[in-house]
Amino acid sequence: DAEAQQSFDFLSEQLHGLRRAFSTLSDVFVEEVDSLRAEQKAQAQALRTARAEVRRLKGEAEARAAEGSAHAERLDGLEARVERASGEVQALARDAGKASSSS
Repeated sequence: DAEAQQSFDFLSEQLHGLRRAFSTLSDVFVEEVDSLRAEQKAQAQALRTARAEVRRLKGEAEARAAEGSAHAERLDGLEARVERASGEVQALARDAGKASSSS
């Protein structure tokens, strides 16, 4: 009977030890999962922030490209006007040369 009680006490002590070990393991596991969740949330937020910044920069670049295109069109128009004015000046100079040589 005493031997059975010793076996029971030993097994009971072992069982309590296992319960404590599983409880500790469970606590560590939950803490680790919570830590991973927090890290994942932080990374997701950083990714959302980076995506928003990329969208903003893309919009800004597109606006500047449109601005540049408008400036290029204006410059083309100005160049055409300068070419026409240059032609007119040359024509006037020819006409002035003809008028002075015939006088």
